[in-house]
Amino acid sequence: MSLRAGALAVLLALVLAAPAAGFGLAGISDQHPESLGDARLHTELSMTGARLVVRWDAALVDPGPVDAWLAVAKARGLRPLVVFSRTPDSRCPGTPCVLPTVAQYTAAFNAFHQRWPFVTEFGPWNEANVLSQPPARSPQAAAQFYNAIVAACPACTVLGAELLDSTDAPGYVRAMAPFLATSPVAWGIHNYEDVNHLRTTGTDPLLAATNGEIWLTEGAGLVRYFDGQRVTYPYDEARAADATRFMFDYIDAHLSRVTRLYYYGFQNRTTSDDNFDTALLRRDGSKRPAYDVVATRLAKLLPGVAQTPIVAKPAPVQLLKRSLRIVRRGLVAGPLRCAKASKPRCRGRLEVRWNGKRKAFGKRSFSLRAGRTSRYTIRVGPKNRKRLRRKSSNHRVTLVIRLTRPAAYVRSYPRMKLVRKR
Repeated sequence: MSLRAGALAVLLALVLAAPAAGFGLAGISDQHPESLGDARLHTELSMTGARLVVRWDAALVDPGPVDAWLAVAKARGLRPLVVFSRTPDSRCPGTPCVLPTVAQYTAAFNAFHQRWPFVTEFGPWNEANVLSQPPARSPQAAAQFYNAIVAACPACTVLGAELLDSTDAPGYVRAMAPFLATSPVAWGIHNYEDVNHLRTTGTDPLLAATNGEIWLTEGAGLVRYFDGQRVTYPYDEARAADATRFMFDYIDAHLSRVTRLYYYGFQNRTTSDDNFDTALLRRDGSKRPAYDVVATRLAKLLPGVAQTPIVAKPAPVQLLKRSLRIVRRGLVAGPLRCAKASKPRCRGRLEVRWNGKRKAFGKRSFSLRAGRTSRYTIRVGPKNRKRLRRKSSNHRVTLVIRLTRPAAYVRSYPRMKLVRKR
């Protein structure tokens, strides 16, 4: 082996760590101390951890909010994960975009660790590969921040990085590798892009680029998202629940790698939360559909932890067959059943859309008597009918039921099987 090849092997080895032991902790990622005080985190959601994002120099300039949050986490017995981030005045990728020096970062971390020595789990920087964060153009700085925490606190558990599942993320990991002093025991991933588009093309390459534990340090289905110019995800609690199911399906398929989940977040509390709304609870504290998804799936992943069982309410309308039959005019959905308790009828609309898309390419209204079942044909244009007949389109269609009577109700069924005539 050449000297250059040997050096490359050593650098790649720094990205790799021992295989994970399996899923072992669930937590909430929420900036509000009030959320941590809700007993349902323990009794219904099986959560024993909590994640906080703070400005990198918080211990030096603004320790009050950290004190308040950590006090509640400690009182509730929640294991804290603290992640450092940009200062509020940063306007990356514009100016100012404040990237601290390694010396400044190290001094700030030492002050943090001295003030709160019971915190032993850290993320060096929140979404370091995103252009709105100062280290986005400097993987070397991200690696050096990791090195600084490891050197200052050898007994701490330190993530190699927290990354958004964007297309550049694996390259960012590879660019960090030459500057990492030790092998990270785990990596943090925020798989919003994959989960909310019902795909795995962002997370899979990150798993391939690393070989340590994977912590989903932010994971959630989007209820609503405003990107600053337009609402790219209109308010839809059912879509968020479907995305959350998809996330847990991915965890179940990768239990040897994915060892933690921090759901973001618990309750929508302020008007600013409306722009990026993924909360499990509405502003009035009532549960959204994703809440029961998280409770039931975590109870399976962490058996014996949940104390209070979640009893799901029966749906007013049910889809009895998870497939769509292709016909000359479009797609046949059903049988659809209207519950007997939904007197006198179930009324609403059926929509079909491509997975990850919000605009329907076929719609039709329906009206069904209580206790009855029926099938419905959804008209589809010739261009989409042609696309549906391709074998590659199988499991790429979502059916949405929007009920207006007896009460507002929305349910999405992603990855529907397409039945074609032979």
